[in-house]
Amino acid sequence: MILTDRMKTVLIGMGDDHKPQWHSLFADFALAMGFLPKVCRARRPQTKGQGRKGCALRERKLPAGPPIHHTG
Repeated sequence: MILTDRMKTVLIGMGDDHKPQWHSLFADFALAMGFLPKVCRARRPQTKGQGRKGCALRERKLPAGPPIHHTG
C-alpha cells in the first residue's frame, strides 16, 4: 500500500461513493508496479508523513551498499 497526497497528477476527484477516482496514468503505473494506492485524509496533517516514516525506517535498518563510482 502506498499513501499519497491529493495531487491532481494522482487523483482526479472523489466519486459519489467517496472512493478515489485515480488519474489513468497513475492507475496504470500502480497496477504495473503492483501496489495499492490509498489517499490521505483531507485536512488531516498527521497522516501526511505516514508513508515517509516507513521509508526512513527501511533506510536505517538496511546496510549501506557498495560505493558508486562515476566514470567520465
